[in-house]
Amino acid sequence: WLPIIYLLDRPDILVDASTNIDAVATFSTEGASAGQAIAFYTDPVDGQEKGGTYGAFIGVAQSQWPNLAPYLSPRIDDDPVDSKRVELFRLPGADSQAAVRFRFATSGTDSWYWGIDDFGLYSIGLSATGPTLSIRREGSEVVISWPASVSGFTLEFTPTLTNPVWSPVSGVSNNSVRVPIAPSNRFFQLRQ
Repeated sequence: WLPIIYLLDRPDILVDASTNIDAVATFSTEGASAGQAIAFYTDPVDGQEKGGTYGAFIGVAQSQWPNLAPYLSPRIDDDPVDSKRVELFRLPGADSQAAVRFRFATSGTDSWYWGIDDFGLYSIGLSATGPTLSIRREGSEVVISWPASVSGFTLEFTPTLTNPVWSPVSGVSNNSVRVPIAPSNRFFQLRQ
């Protein structure tokens, strides 16, 4: 299985001293940083109670957890708006495959509702040579980044896609930038 995204309550995504996401700590810490319990379940095979950590539910060997930080996505608990969105994920492992299997899972203590609607696979003509932007929310900022191996691109933004005027984003370092969340729209692109 290849990961796409892990949606977790924002305070439960733990960071290291450099404020980088620490996937091992996030998946192995018992309980939750917000003081709420992470779900437990009774294993139908051996009758034992299991769970208590996010790692108990992801189906990934613990040796692979250090590689999962890019897939952790913070959400706001009990927010009726935050996670109602259309999301697009590039899945290179599904390219040109006759059959692709997906696994969706949820674990929790029933404080959120959870659902998937209109799931589909689409060929949208992404360039094989162009990099993909990643964006994640961290507190009152979003972090926009693209692969460190990609060079020669400038990150630009515009407030509208109707007759857009693109401007360079300042503060980019190592193909990454933190941008304060604003009440107005902003659209981003990479230009070479």
